Amino acid sequence: MTFPVSHKTIFVLDHGPNFLGSCHQNMEFDIFTKTRQPGIIPLAPLSKSLWTCSVEAAIEYCRIVWDIFPTEKLIRFIVSDTTSLTLNSWSQEQQNLTHLMAALAQVGPPPNIGNKDCNVMHGLNAAIEALCECSEIQHEKRTSMTESAGKVVNRGRIICFTNVK
Repeated sequence: MTFPVSHKTIFVLDHGPNFLGSCHQNMEFDIFTKTRQPGIIPLAPLSKSLWTCSVEAAIEYCRIVWDIFPTEKLIRFIVSDTTSLTLNSWSQEQQNLTHLMAALAQVGPPPNIGNKDCNVMHGLNAAIEALCECSEIQHEKRTSMTESAGKVVNRGRIICFTNVK
């Protein structure tokens, strides 16, 4: 049995110090722009970091995919800096925004120190290894007593968010 490439998707998020940089997307906090009283100094806009924008994009992708395909599409997150950190598994219990948001909150923003050991390759290696793991449905098909049991094709895709200079 062949599963589509979209059955499994892995996001590799670069957690290196370069991702603390601005993405030049400003957030306006001055809500009094139309009815500003004289003498009130407007608030300066804040700029999002590359880390914030990449996490927002990946989470929005998950939200859309899981709204359309609640159980068929599996998404995994790997954070990469000096090592790789896998935030969830292929298990259905960990395929939800609540789990991912809690895991990303634990990770926090990238460190401010320039570490030469930060490398996205740690995450890409972990992503390739994770693609080799069977999902629950793939394991069920592989261990079933049908003719196609041994013919489960394991495919997926890796999406890497990094900053190359």
